[in-house]
Amino acid sequence: RHWKDLSAAKLELVDPTGVMRANYLTPWTNVLIQAGRYQEARDVATEALEIQTAADPVGYGAAATYHSFGDVLSAVGAFDEAIDAYERSIELKQSVFGADHPTVASTLASLSQAALEVGDVDRSVEAAEWAIAIVESTWGPEAAQLAVPLNNLATAQSRSGRLDEADANLRRSIAIVEATSGPDDPQLFYSWINVSTLEYQREELQRALDAGQRAASIAVSTWGTEHPLYAYAANNTGVYLMKLDRPAEAVPLLERALQIREAEAVDPLVLEVTRFNLGRALHDAGRRSEGRRLVEQALERVRPIGDRAAEDIDAFEAWLRGH
Repeated sequence: RHWKDLSAAKLELVDPTGVMRANYLTPWTNVLIQAGRYQEARDVATEALEIQTAADPVGYGAAATYHSFGDVLSAVGAFDEAIDAYERSIELKQSVFGADHPTVASTLASLSQAALEVGDVDRSVEAAEWAIAIVESTWGPEAAQLAVPLNNLATAQSRSGRLDEADANLRRSIAIVEATSGPDDPQLFYSWINVSTLEYQREELQRALDAGQRAASIAVSTWGTEHPLYAYAANNTGVYLMKLDRPAEAVPLLERALQIREAEAVDPLVLEVTRFNLGRALHDAGRRSEGRRLVEQALERVRPIGDRAAEDIDAFEAWLRGH
């Protein structure tokens, strides 16, 4: 924030509307994303993209801005638009640097995650594997830049039932980060979240809870308990506690996750799944009518999302029929 304010003051004097401003706005977008201020990040990224595409629509500056714009769109659940932005970024980066330049790998990793969110598992795997190949050929098999694409590949593999392969890639990602940055590096938050999900798929509930709590610890020490990323850990941990027949412990975690997600522009499907989880926890903790009302609200609000929410709609309806 300090350097952003200093840059802004200087740019007002020398370059109030030109490309230099966009070059300052794009990294500021990335800072806002890290801070969990997604709506503000979207506004800044939109302005940066308008400036860059007007001044130099085929240069690296535009490519970097498209990538940041994709990250913002992914954060708020606009995954189809995010994929379009990532594809444009990759196209521009390849035209400037070539098909296998390391900067292409970072956007491929982001594309992998967005593709998975719209259900395109094959494309997600392909993009992640391409990113891994680029990084390994550039920096070797222990490079820190492998952490993200390995996580994304593992997530795609777990979605398609390839749990052992997913586990191996997650453990490799964790080992790389711990060796290069230590056991509390923020990147490990994503790894431990994915480990917790994998263990949940295996019905290893205590292991899932342990991994979720490890992710939550990193989130708290890195971002605090107001950040949208902490909401992921709180939500997941709450679900595992419910499965372990500890709903009263799950309720405050899920309440916090819902508060965070209602306060910031996030993926609406993620928001309503959190509401559903809290409703179930409240019901199981003895607050039955309150819990059922929340699940009914979640069902009403998730219906307009459409096909991407089909499985969740079925789950919400099935729970209501049984309770």
